This record gives sequence, structure tokens and C-alpha cells, in this order.
Amino acid sequence: MKNKRFFSKDPTTLIIVFGAIGILVGIVGSLVLHYLFYLNLGEIEHKSIFTLKVLLFLIPSTAISLLLLFIFFLLAIVKKHTNTLFSTNKLLENIFDSIPQRIFWKNSNGEYLGGNRLFLQDLGLKTPNELLGKTNKELNFEPKELKKFEKEDIAILKKGWELKKIRNKRVIDGETYSFEGSKLPLRDKKGEVIGIVGVYEDITKNLIQEALVVRQGRLAQMGEMLSMIAHQWRQPLNVISAINSAIRLKTFKDKIDKEYLLEKLNETNEQVKYLSNTIEDFRSFFKPNIEKKEVLAKKIIEDTLKIIKSSIDSRAIDIVLNIETDMSLFTYKNRVIQVLLTIIKNAKEAIEQKNIENGKIIISTKKENERLTIEVCDNGTGIEDEKLEKIFLPYFTTKHESVGTGIGLYMSKVIIEEHCGGKLTAHNNSDGVCFKITL
Repeated sequence: MKNKRFFSKDPTTLIIVFGAIGILVGIVGSLVLHYLFYLNLGEIEHKSIFTLKVLLFLIPSTAISLLLLFIFFLLAIVKKHTNTLFSTNKLLENIFDSIPQRIFWKNSNGEYLGGNRLFLQDLGLKTPNELLGKTNKELNFEPKELKKFEKEDIAILKKGWELKKIRNKRVIDGETYSFEGSKLPLRDKKGEVIGIVGVYEDITKNLIQEALVVRQGRLAQMGEMLSMIAHQWRQPLNVISAINSAIRLKTFKDKIDKEYLLEKLNETNEQVKYLSNTIEDFRSFFKPNIEKKEVLAKKIIEDTLKIIKSSIDSRAIDIVLNIETDMSLFTYKNRVIQVLLTIIKNAKEAIEQKNIENGKIIISTKKENERLTIEVCDNGTGIEDEKLEKIFLPYFTTKHESVGTGIGLYMSKVIIEEHCGGKLTAHNNSDGVCFKITL
């Protein structure tokens, strides 16, 4: 039973045991040989010489046998660990190849150490060996991509930066694909950067779907804008009509004079300027922002209110401004205005729907951790908690189907978080709901 337990032990234990016995036998053998070397064989009896000769044969042969056995077990354990390592590597390779994202890793010299199946596929490679040891310059990348990748790699290797939500476009087999991913520093046990690991995915279909939703929301918002234009034009058009009637009445009575006529013409001109400015404000809003520009926080709020304030005032809803900072930021101005218009319009509709007397919309700006926050709060009694968690989902609406499309807030979140690199959140307070934009 004891023998069975002994031989069932881990092969490493057997190697140590046999190795120790082999060393012991070798030491004893060397002592015997040393003794025989200095011994006067003539003084030893014949039987003793025979015994010594037998020992002289057995000791080396035993030592050699144990050494061979030691080598055998050593080779067995190496083979076992090699097979285990190979199986582990194969398992990891299968796992990486099963992941729907592209994965790669490379050393501090920019030489690729590996990549999964999708990554190799994008590069037009068939086996990992075709990637191993190569740099970006040796692969199928465009000059613009190489320059961009070089800057990213330097930022990671030299400064230890973690680059997230990196977007890139590539032409593969004649078609343009959009990718988004992250590149992170690969560190050793001491925390030193020894390479780069990257993960990214194909977001082409997502962007197409997103573009369709944004387009749908944009068209819906254009309809709302036209309604706002009509509302803002109504009063100046009425004023112009009244001036025209007054001039006509004076003319019929032959009581019109030059001074009166010039005064009324100036009043008409002021109203026309107002109409023209209104059109310009809306036209500027619908201009696409191709590039980010520096803009003051106060300017964003002012331009938003120019568009929507008239329709808010007509509903007897007060707009309260708490502007604590006028910091400048680098962003897409019109897209931020688009989000603010959606939030303010929703606040107006919530106040109207709940028949709130003394409706109020509070717009605040603050500087928090070197970033601008714009908060829009209303006193429309808020949104149920279970619905509040879903308001940013596409096609989810708290309004009646005939009124709400469910894409306004979804589109707003996409604009702020995906395009402007900020964050859009919502929470209830004691009076209603607050939307917070961080840029």
C-alpha cells in the first residue's frame, strides 16, 4: 500500500528521490575508488579483492542506471508540461479566435507578438506566423493610418496612456469599414510598460443604424423648428399688418404726412430685420458642424433661447438662468444646441401635460473638475423611476404615440457621448426632472 502511494506521487518527487539516490551512490563509489587507488592490494586477501571488484562494477553501473532513470523521468515531466503548455496555448488561441472583436498584442519595439483570427483576416493574413515579428510599416496600412498609429503607440509606450474609444476607417476589399476600440499598455510585474494590447470591433452597421435614427430625429426636429419659426413670425407679421392698416387709413383720410410715414416705415423695417434674424438663427442651427470650434458656454445658451424662447413664453413658462461660469470649450456648438432644444421642449411639454401652474425651467452652468456642466431642470413633477432608466433607449417614449417618437433623447445621448465626448444623465429632484450635460 505504501509503495502504491509512493509511486502515485507527482513525477517531480520521483525525480528528486532518484536524483538524490544517484548522487549518494556516486559519492560512495568515488570514495571506494579513492580507497582502492591508495590501497596496497597485495595486503588484501583474495576474497576481499573479489568483493571489491564486484563493488567496483556494481557501484558505477547502479549510478549510471539511476542517472538514466533520472533522465527518463525528467524527460517525462518535461513532455507532460510541454503538452500542458501546448494545450493551454491552443485553448487560449481558440478563445481569442471565438471573440467577435479584433485583438492584437505587440512588444515595446512595435513588433507584433500575436493576434486573433479576425485581426489577421483584416490584414489579409492566413496564419499567425505571417504576423509574428512584423511592424506596422511591414503590413498593409495606409500612410495616414501609419502616422496615426505611430502617435498612439508613442503615447502608450512613453507616457503609459490608455486610449479608449479610438475610431478609425479602413478600406478592405474595396469597401469602407468603421472600427472603434481601445489600446492599452501591457505591463510587467514591476508596472513597467513592455508592450501594447489592442481590442477593437467593426461598428459599420451600428453607425449606419445610428445615422438613420439621427436622420429621422433631425427630420422630426425640422418640423418642430418650422412650427417655432411660424410662431416667432406671427407677432412681427401682425405688427407689420397693423402698421400697413394704419398707413392705409391715414391715406384714405388724407391725413398722412412725411414724418408719420417715415416713422411707420422704420417700424416696419425693424420688424423685417427681426424676421430676417430669426431665419438666420434657424439657418445657422441647421448648418452641419464638420469641425469642433471654441465657443463660450453663455453663447450656447443664448443661441438656444433665441430659437425656443418665444414658444416657451407663449405658454407662460418662466425660464430662469443660473450662469455660474462662462468658460470656453472646444465642441460642436450646433449639436449641443440641438440637445438643449430637445431637453427644453420635453420640459415644456411635461409642464403642459401635467397642467402645472407657474411652470418653470431652470438652466444652470457650472465648472466641475475643469469641465462644463449644463443642467436643465423643470417643475413638471418628474418621471417614474422605472421609466427614467429607459428614457435614453431608442423608440422609448413617456408621451402618447401620436406625439412622441422616442428618438429625441436617444439621439441626444449619442450626440453628447459619442460625438462630443461628454456625458448626458437624468435624475428626479423634488419638483421635476433634471438633465445634466457634462462637456
